[in-house]
Amino acid sequence: AGVACYWQYIRHTLEADVKNLITANGTEAAGDFERAIEADSHILETIAITAQNSYPWKNAWETESFLLQQSQYNSFVALGVISREGKVFLSQTQPLAKEFTQHILNRTLEEGNYLSGQQPSPVGEGQVVVQAVTLRNGSAIIGVLFALIPDHRYEDLLKLPVFGGEGVAFIIRRSDGAVMLEGRDVAFTNVYDVLQNSGF
Repeated sequence: AGVACYWQYIRHTLEADVKNLITANGTEAAGDFERAIEADSHILETIAITAQNSYPWKNAWETESFLLQQSQYNSFVALGVISREGKVFLSQTQPLAKEFTQHILNRTLEEGNYLSGQQPSPVGEGQVVVQAVTLRNGSAIIGVLFALIPDHRYEDLLKLPVFGGEGVAFIIRRSDGAVMLEGRDVAFTNVYDVLQNSGF
């Protein structure tokens, strides 16, 4: 009986230590992720000032040259402006699907600022995260500035130094549990479904 009690004590102590370690590392990773997102949001808001000042974007070449310069300088995959009417100016020559740009425009107009989860890049290989901010002319919304940001910019922040370097964090959408960003490939896309199916 003494051995069983001692074993339970050790097990509970180890579980508490692991939970504390995960909580501490998870909190740090979440803070790092939030700061990285805020930094990119600040970059977009700064670029937006120039984009707003050049409205109504009559010179497409000039607008797209500016976007290309800013995209390269900030290591974005692509940078674009979508007018309220749906006209698209891009830093890349490869066009984007109308459904893709319309989705960004609609979500940004609904939310004010928009941040997507990881998704396949529409202009090449790899995964990207889309971040967008509204563009204004006075108080009127005139469009959206968006960046396709390589997911590795955030992915490394989600790798936790626990479990022999195998620990990983996820950014999940609170409303539905969808995995927005992950530190490595996993076999699920919704955390709430996994927890519900495991009996939690």
